[in-house]
Amino acid sequence: MAGGPAFLRPVKEFTVRLCYIDFDGTIALNESINRGLDQPLTEEFVEQFCSHTADGIKAIVEWVKSYK
Repeated sequence: MAGGPAFLRPVKEFTVRLCYIDFDGTIALNESINRGLDQPLTEEFVEQFCSHTADGIKAIVEWVKSYK
């Protein structure tokens, strides 16, 4: 997907946007509502309700770091 000014990134910057969804949105949304919409969602929330997505993102981060 595109980056650049439409996504508040500089024109000359290489930008990659990724979208990963692998969780039960109904369960995650209901839990978010139960916690209160004024409460921020914590890392623990993501680990509990979106673990596959979180694990995938961590793997991508480590892969990118290996090329620095």
